[in-house]
Amino acid sequence: TFWLKVRCISYHTAMEWPMTDTPEALPPTEAAPPTEAAPPPPPEDFVVAPTASPPPPAQNYQLDFVAAPTASPPPEAVPEVSEPERLWLVAPARGEIQGEYVRQKGRDNHNQALWRQASGAGWLFSSGPDGFWCFANNETDLGQKLGHIQSATPHRGLSPDMVESWQSHDGSTWHIDPSIKVLSSRHDFQLASLSPPDAQEATSTATPVCLWLLAPPYVALQGEYRRQQTRRERGQAVWRQVGGQGWIFSTAKGRWFVSDGETGIAANGGVLASLKPHHGCPPHELEQWQYFHEGGWNSDELILVTNRQVEFERRMAEQEAEALRRASSSPERLWIICSPKPSLQGEYSRQLGRIERNQAVWRQAGGLGILYSNGLGGLWCVATKEVDVSKNLGLLQCMLPHRGKGPHEMQAWQFADGATWRAEKTIRVTHSREEGRQSLADQETEGLRRAAAAPAALYLVATMQTALQGEYSKVAGRLERGQAMWQKADGSGWLYSTSGGRWFVADREDAVALNGGVLASAGPHEGRYPHEIIGWQLYKDGAWQNVPSISVTAGHDSLEAALAQQERRVSRPQSSPAADAASFKLAEAEQAALAKQRALELALLQAQDVEDDPTPESLRPADGTIASVLTTAALMVEAGRFESPAKGGGSYQGDPLSPGRPRHLADLATHRELRDKVRSEVRRLMTHANLGFGAPLGEE
Repeated sequence: TFWLKVRCISYHTAMEWPMTDTPEALPPTEAAPPTEAAPPPPPEDFVVAPTASPPPPAQNYQLDFVAAPTASPPPEAVPEVSEPERLWLVAPARGEIQGEYVRQKGRDNHNQALWRQASGAGWLFSSGPDGFWCFANNETDLGQKLGHIQSATPHRGLSPDMVESWQSHDGSTWHIDPSIKVLSSRHDFQLASLSPPDAQEATSTATPVCLWLLAPPYVALQGEYRRQQTRRERGQAVWRQVGGQGWIFSTAKGRWFVSDGETGIAANGGVLASLKPHHGCPPHELEQWQYFHEGGWNSDELILVTNRQVEFERRMAEQEAEALRRASSSPERLWIICSPKPSLQGEYSRQLGRIERNQAVWRQAGGLGILYSNGLGGLWCVATKEVDVSKNLGLLQCMLPHRGKGPHEMQAWQFADGATWRAEKTIRVTHSREEGRQSLADQETEGLRRAAAAPAALYLVATMQTALQGEYSKVAGRLERGQAMWQKADGSGWLYSTSGGRWFVADREDAVALNGGVLASAGPHEGRYPHEIIGWQLYKDGAWQNVPSISVTAGHDSLEAALAQQERRVSRPQSSPAADAASFKLAEAEQAALAKQRALELALLQAQDVEDDPTPESLRPADGTIASVLTTAALMVEAGRFESPAKGGGSYQGDPLSPGRPRHLADLATHRELRDKVRSEVRRLMTHANLGFGAPLGEE
């Protein structure tokens, strides 16, 4: 009896030898006398302790007898912890790291085993000698000891499959998750991954075949969603929008997301999301949702996911009735004032009976503009094609979701500048006939005044487009998009303003109506003349490329210098490739020097006042100020602060001395002080000096 009891304890602690559930194989009970039956032979790896002293107790186990040894007992035995070659993780909410893990040959710094996911990037590791078992998503997280799943308590030397309780992290805190298990048997894993027969019906009820989404900020995603029968993501069901691009899925952090494309599933991205992790609950059981806009998440009580079609249809009917009410009470006419996109300016009339994304629609009178509500974010947009309306595209849009407000109630607007949205304070929408017409009339008057004040001749320097290089004369009485227009003397080039607010140079007249050309200002001109622009681009190989040597000037000197340089290159004798390269670099340096000189000239020109008012005595500079101002401007030119970014990138960095556009002047002087100094010096020098830029500054 004594030996049999030790045998049972040893089996349950560390031994692995055959044992069946037949009565013959069971050890004798406590009541069996030791003389009636001999104990069965011990297994091969079992050592019977001498009768003189009892066997040592197993570590961490309490024996139910005490025997005083007659001799010193052997050293205490420490049982070896089993480290399975393979383990299986069951984690329905973390499908990407669920599955089989294989033990690696090496060990970590704490002498703990490591398991790696067989068909994924996951790792199973220990946070310390007696720490927590953790699952990392990838090798980077392993190196930083990060993970979203870990044992609920320190393992204290137990292998992962012997840990009973596990927890998961939802991005803010840890939660016990009974669905997480670590198993040492493939068969047990397969059974755990399948729903038991009596739970299949409950599972099908909790995971409905159809869901219906109501989302006013993203009307294009509203409607019915059907579950994909053969697809699961991160251990959860996936639904796809019927007749649309929407998808409902679970992210790696256990939140329900709605994306406007299938690519959002792999990227864990979307435009709608549950406010909290679902913890295995289906989408329709979560009440709080949020939408993504301008880099942040915003809660919205009107977003609803339901599994009841009747409720969806009732809410949709209420939404449509409210839309009709709002549309009928919307202004019949609106006026858009937008100088960066002059072709979209003017009067817009509401289309009777038409509703897009539960909002009214306006059409431009005598133009192509369509003012409508965007279905991906709830923004008022202006497009020029019906197909763009269906795709939620546009050239103008308000900067914040309208939340049911009309276009004339939105304050902040932006326009499309290539692939970038640029905010513009002068853009506005009004429902007042008087205000709209007066604003447009004032703008036209200002355009005519500016056209009359524009230089009669401009000179284009473009060594890479010699056919377009030369003198351009202003076309009298003609405005394009509210700006003056110039034509090359021989009729082969046109310099004009596009609908996007850029200066373009085209090689044929029909390109003017199409907003096309081969040369362009690097950014919108914002009312500045072509010769006031620093930074031009050339269209080459299907893209716009910045070319520093391209410039437009109101003086003939820059053009003459460029033509003389070209003549020298053409008339020179045949030379070696190395000499050609050196000559080319020299020519580029000359062009860059001309551009810097022009930038300095322009800085001073833009600093002078339009009005000829006298300079206050307090602002008159001391002797030597003009030298410091010129040095300052020259340093700024050398530093490249007149260079503009490539199309679609960043804010415009040109014209640092221009009123209202300070750029990095803190290390020199405040913008206002420097501007006033330059203005006063320019006024004084205009009548007393020639600054050496080819022609007297007063004449320019």
